[in-house]
Amino acid sequence: MSRAVRYEDLYPVPSQELLRSIFVDRDVRDVEGPAPILDRAVVRKNCHAMLETAKRLGIGFRAHVKTHKTTEVTRLQIGDNNKDEANIIVSTLAEAEQQYQLLTELHKQGRRVNMLYGIPPSAKAYARLKPMRDALGPDSISFLIDHPVQLHNFILDAKYHADDPVPCFVKVDVGYHRAGLEPNTKSLNTLLEAIAHAQRSKGPPHVKLIGFYGHTSLSYNASSPAGAMQYLAEELDRCSQAAKKASELGIVNERLTISVGATPQTASAQNLSTKSEQAHRLHHMLQSLAEVFHVELHAGNYAILDMQQLSTHSRPLSSTDGPTMTHKDIAFRVMAEVLSVYTERDQPEALIGAGTLALGREPCQSYPGWGVVAPTLSRGSHEEPMWDEESKTGWTVGRISQEHGVLTWSGPREKVRELRIGEKITIFPNHACISAAGFSWFLVTDSSGSGEQATKIVDVWIRCRGW
Repeated sequence: MSRAVRYEDLYPVPSQELLRSIFVDRDVRDVEGPAPILDRAVVRKNCHAMLETAKRLGIGFRAHVKTHKTTEVTRLQIGDNNKDEANIIVSTLAEAEQQYQLLTELHKQGRRVNMLYGIPPSAKAYARLKPMRDALGPDSISFLIDHPVQLHNFILDAKYHADDPVPCFVKVDVGYHRAGLEPNTKSLNTLLEAIAHAQRSKGPPHVKLIGFYGHTSLSYNASSPAGAMQYLAEELDRCSQAAKKASELGIVNERLTISVGATPQTASAQNLSTKSEQAHRLHHMLQSLAEVFHVELHAGNYAILDMQQLSTHSRPLSSTDGPTMTHKDIAFRVMAEVLSVYTERDQPEALIGAGTLALGREPCQSYPGWGVVAPTLSRGSHEEPMWDEESKTGWTVGRISQEHGVLTWSGPREKVRELRIGEKITIFPNHACISAAGFSWFLVTDSSGSGEQATKIVDVWIRCRGW
């Protein structure tokens, strides 16, 4: 007879206690690379800013965990006020099983929790999520659907639930065409009619429509606060169209939720305190929708950030125009060692011991490369800049292979910052979600310290692996 398998059994990681005994109190420069470095102070700042933005706007927030895949960052994302709902999104069942431990703790403290499984579910998803829902309560886990078959095959299956209706979001295609249904289409009407029929049938209503969920990564193409805010406005508009259709069909049991976002859009919401005309219009749109619907933003990368996010300029670079976003807001770096230097090439270059498996291989619209060399945290001194965002001068990962990268110098040769063989450098990757996936844990530092304290490892946070 086969036994239930947990994701930890398939993707074993050393215990947190062992990892702490190995790394804590060491300087990050003494650790072998490639190594994932996460700045706790920056993560905390980014998370606090997002929660304050949602609070100021009078809307909800749902934290995605797929970028970091740790319970420690999730705690920072949801805050420590037990009066606030702890709403999160997961993309894998492994993430769900990891976060369940945290949600159980919060549930016992009396906090309302909800975990949205962020892709249309399969049969195995219901089987693995059922014990969590049984323990946390019927409203603790929500599902995302975009087809009537998902509704009939799984959600209305008595094996999954008894009399309690299953909370569901309908996924709306807001232009990205990855998943979801466009508003005002026959496909959406068919799904909504199936939900209405399920709720009108004899016996308990086995599905409860919570709301409509939109997400577009097209916002990664934005290059200004105005562009990011426009994507947010379009998501709100499309999801509200779908929600109004549900109201027309009479399948609304309670106030529907409109959940929209990705990091550029949610970061752009921090601009709504500025005096720009577009910020004023978007703020008015949010307020109007909040009178009819429960509006929530969702995002995940914002807690850590990366070069792709900086390139969207969803928050301005000048503090006179609103809250800024610069390299100082990036919490995640990959440390690597310089293995060789090549000073006689057309432009200076260097070989590093970190490649695609450590950095990812996703482009960034603001420069031609796979990562930029971050300011160096030197022992007992201030940061020494190695890349200038405005002039695009400095070292970048210009070419990349599986386990190695080639740093290339951009800018006048006479201004080159020489690298030494054996030197440890850190790199801001283009896409933190992909880069972090190559590691099983984060080595945690805290830049709120000064001098050598800023480069000391203060903790180790384990990431979940697998699916």
